[in-house]
Amino acid sequence: MNKLNKFMLVLAVVMLGAFSNQANAQEKAAPISTDIPPAIVGVIDFVQIEKEATIYQSYIKQKIAEDTKLKARKKAMETELNKKGEEIEKQKNLVSKEAFDKMVGEYKALAKKYDLELRGKTEAYLKAIEASIITLNRATLSATEEISSSKNINLVLPRKSTVFFLPAMNITDDVIAIMNKKSTKITFNPEAKK
Repeated sequence: MNKLNKFMLVLAVVMLGAFSNQANAQEKAAPISTDIPPAIVGVIDFVQIEKEATIYQSYIKQKIAEDTKLKARKKAMETELNKKGEEIEKQKNLVSKEAFDKMVGEYKALAKKYDLELRGKTEAYLKAIEASIITLNRATLSATEEISSSKNINLVLPRKSTVFFLPAMNITDDVIAIMNKKSTKITFNPEAKK
């Protein structure tokens, strides 16, 4: 046997002895605590909550109304800019170069104004969505915590990721009832700050 093989053999024997001693020491040590309480599981259906909780319905109704207003304002801007663009094009050969350049400058200024307005409204709209989602999540979490506490539930799983569960484990109706009792409206206010 060459020196390297002898060294590897000795190292393996030493390590085996060390692992054996460590295993014996662990057997003699105090047992590891397994005081983890058994899981008392509740299941919650977020899709049902979105459909049935009054606060979600309030949010959806307001969001749709604001979305419609934003789209209508955008369409009005586009229509006005298109009309002005057509008018300028018609005047191109009828007015002096200076007058034409002035009309083009006014058109560009109006387009820039509308662009800034639309960006501001869109940003405010997205911030309102974000704020509303935070409020909705807090309302859902608060109701879920309340039901979980009253039923001693220590683990709540989403319905979407649960393959099988007993109907008694579903706390969705209870969560919706608490949400509807506590908060039925949400303020969705995407007004752009001036």
